[in-house]
Amino acid sequence: MPDPGLWLPDGTACIVAGGRGFRVRKDLLSQLSLPFRVYIFERRDRSGITVEFQGVPCYWVPDSADDMATLLRAIYDGRKYLMKQAPHIRFSVLSALMRLGREYALQDIVDDAADYLEDYFTPDFQTFLQRSNGTHTEKFRLSERDKAAGAAFEAVNLARLTRKHTLLPLALYHACQHAPHEILLGITRTSGAVVSLSRDDMVRCISARRGLLRASSRLAHVVHRAECAVGCAEPDMCAVYMARLRAAFEELRVDLWTVDALAGLETQLGALADLPCWLELCEECREEMVRRHRGTLRETWGKLLDILGLSAEELEIEWETQGKAVDVVSQ
Repeated sequence: MPDPGLWLPDGTACIVAGGRGFRVRKDLLSQLSLPFRVYIFERRDRSGITVEFQGVPCYWVPDSADDMATLLRAIYDGRKYLMKQAPHIRFSVLSALMRLGREYALQDIVDDAADYLEDYFTPDFQTFLQRSNGTHTEKFRLSERDKAAGAAFEAVNLARLTRKHTLLPLALYHACQHAPHEILLGITRTSGAVVSLSRDDMVRCISARRGLLRASSRLAHVVHRAECAVGCAEPDMCAVYMARLRAAFEELRVDLWTVDALAGLETQLGALADLPCWLELCEECREEMVRRHRGTLRETWGKLLDILGLSAEELEIEWETQGKAVDVVSQ
């Protein structure tokens, strides 16, 4: 069945994927992609078997119709194809471009798609903080639906497949947020497909969850060492609220440890953030605790590769392991 959106009047070849036909310029694809030219067009032409549809020869590819449509639109529209969708780009679009871009040796398409993914799975701590507090101008926003469908698992696999290793630390970190049974068994999507990690990355995530729990326990230092801010207008009252916060924290501390060790302070405080002992603190005192917590996040960030069992040298990436705190409020 012809794809009405990709049935070009000047097309000289019909690419057939998943039962759908795309009439395109054979010379353009041959020029851009060696695999298209050698393995799809020339091999088929040498076979002497000719099937035509509406006057042009047909060439079958093993890819799904949706994936091939995505790739061809990116080829014909160029970078504006993703730009006009940003930041609400479907994860499946970026995945298709990275997988098929690699398959058909279209490195510019792989790079462009990976650049959008890197906006979310960032290797930069300041970008991570700004994204957490909503001050970052997003190029790509991962939907809750895609998160639940195992986008982090697929992002890990894409990073491995295309050697876009800057994506790997945060992709693995997000994979660790899934339940252990999902990490071990994978996630079944509505299509029936199962997305899962490699065995090595399964083991890596299960092991890393313990390290992330230990890292989140540093929240205790933030709470117990909290002091009134220099600009506090009511130090006596805030001192009372802080004492109550510490007491409430002690009752719940075990329940507050989380594998989401890079979460903002209010997220990690959980139910405590809804209590008067937090809400009644003055703004200056709350922001001072946020600043101190940001220091623990930086320490966790610096140790993240070790927690995940990764090496910056082996991955050939840069990763910030220490440095002065960035003055960005992470709430």
